[in-house]
Amino acid sequence: MKRRSHLRGRFALAGGAVLLALGTSAAHAAEDPGPGPVEQIVSVSSAGTSTADDEVDCTFRAEKPNYSGNKMTGVGGIKSCSPHAPFSCNSESEIEWYNPGPGRWLTVAQSDRQHKCPPPYRTTTATYTCEYRSTDPLYSYRTRVIGSIYYGETGNADVSGKVLEARCL
Repeated sequence: MKRRSHLRGRFALAGGAVLLALGTSAAHAAEDPGPGPVEQIVSVSSAGTSTADDEVDCTFRAEKPNYSGNKMTGVGGIKSCSPHAPFSCNSESEIEWYNPGPGRWLTVAQSDRQHKCPPPYRTTTATYTCEYRSTDPLYSYRTRVIGSIYYGETGNADVSGKVLEARCL
C-alpha cells in the first residue's frame, strides 16, 4: 500500500512537470512577436571628434528568408540611423542553415558587403539555390546580418532573423 501511494506521488509530480513545461511553451509562443524582422540598435559616440552631436544610433535589421521554387533569399542591412548617419557604415547578409548533427548554424550563402549609410534603408541580399524534395524533413534557415558603424568609435552588429522551415537542402 505504501508503495502504491509513493508511485502515485511520483506520477503526480511528473504530470505536474509536464503541465508546467507545456504552460511554459505556450507562454513563449504567446510572446513570439510574429513573422516580422529582427532588429538590433548599435550606438556609438563621437569620442572626442569635433562634431556637434555626441552619439549616433543605427538600427540593423534581418528579415526572415524568402523561399520560392528552388531559390532562397535572405535580406538585411542598416534600416536607419539617428540623429544622422555616422561617418561610415558597412553590412552584409548571410543565409544560415541549422545543422542538427553538431547543433550549429552554418553559412550557405553570403552577399557582397555594402558600404553606404542610410537613408534610405541599405540592404544586401544573399541568394541560395537548393533542391526541394517532398520526402525530406523540414530544414531550418535564417538570415544573419553582420555590420559595423564608425563615428569616432566603432560599433558592431550581429543580428539573426526569424527561422524559415523548408524542405530544401
